[in-house]
Amino acid sequence: TQDGSNGVPAVSPDGRLIVYSSNRGGKLNVWRMDIDGGNQQQLTEGQMNGNPDLSPDGRWVVYVSWDSGNGALCKVSVEGGRPVRLSDPTANLPVVSPDGRQIACYYWDEQAEPPRGTMILPFAGSGFLAAEGRIVLRLAPRIGQAEHGLSQLVEQLLG
Repeated sequence: TQDGSNGVPAVSPDGRLIVYSSNRGGKLNVWRMDIDGGNQQQLTEGQMNGNPDLSPDGRWVVYVSWDSGNGALCKVSVEGGRPVRLSDPTANLPVVSPDGRQIACYYWDEQAEPPRGTMILPFAGSGFLAAEGRIVLRLAPRIGQAEHGLSQLVEQLLG
């Protein structure tokens, strides 16, 4: 890609598209491009949006927006458009389940018990925690440990 720093890529299930975070223009946002690098398109508008993942049908991009001051999960069409906010607790590192019905992510909320861990949200965005509204698994509070193996965790929990 051109200009800026680009990272956190995810490839669509059909292999046609790549979504990624880029700070070109001075602001971190989510972009998409064809697998050959052409047809680059900015999908989010804001100060700080990143860590994208694609839905299994390739129609949606789930990402984290820090524009409100804390990390909130959002989704936007792979074609662009108005984003939909999915979470209230501070969240990061979203991974969509293989069936596309849920999203696993790392969360932290000092008012919750436990204050840090993995939460499961419905992909549709109704409600905040799936699995009967409880945290289904604790992870170590260090975010680096949460990042390691989150994709495998989602497959074990939801796959």
